[in-house]
Amino acid sequence: MLHTAIANKQIELAYQPQVTKDNRVTGVEVLARWSNDEFGAISPVEFIPIAEHTGLIIELGNHVIESAFITAKEWANKGIDIRYMSINLSARQIMHFNFVNDVTALFKKYFDENSRPRIVFEITEGIAAEGKDVCDVINEIRKLGIRFSMDDFGTGYSSLSYIRNLPIDEIKIDRHFIGELSQYKNAEEMVDTILHIAKIFNLEVVAEGVETEEQRQFLIEHGCKIFQGYFYSKPVCKEDFEKFYLQNS
Repeated sequence: MLHTAIANKQIELAYQPQVTKDNRVTGVEVLARWSNDEFGAISPVEFIPIAEHTGLIIELGNHVIESAFITAKEWANKGIDIRYMSINLSARQIMHFNFVNDVTALFKKYFDENSRPRIVFEITEGIAAEGKDVCDVINEIRKLGIRFSMDDFGTGYSSLSYIRNLPIDEIKIDRHFIGELSQYKNAEEMVDTILHIAKIFNLEVVAEGVETEEQRQFLIEHGCKIFQGYFYSKPVCKEDFEKFYLQNS
């Protein structure tokens, strides 16, 4: 069923805004969504692992990247100025032998030197364990002007050596830490430490899972500048994101 859904382009995109401390939309994360005629909405928590296990993640990933590129071009033509559009990558996807060629071909299909979008590829900490091989891939993709972000930072293979050696531009604080800010002192200390590490390595930071004004205020007070979460908006369809952007730009 997943193979058929990918082949028929039934995997759609949802868009979650990334917002500055003065409530302006500065970016967006692209998320895959699957609505099946028989089972209704199927969570990515269910279908992404299936895609990984079967190898369909390559085809699915290319579909998501291409769909996101199409949206980025449409928005540029409409004057919707999104600073960065973030797209998630899996370890299997980025280490696929043809990944660089696939991304390069899609990029050149939709953009030229005068219309390069500001794309961010999000990778997980686990990818860092691939060492030099993943660095080589990232460096090739960065030649297109695409940036890299380490997603869910603080939950996996966190290491200062990875942060130092991986050619990344941004880290995303995992929603787990944000959700515990008002409950545990060590969560506050962890978030503060991550923000400090980012400052040392000159990395931008996005805080995921922001759901309350209290969380937002803590993050602002500790130097975070970009926020994402239900406090601002859940992931929405393209048309609803455009409305949100126009109201907050």
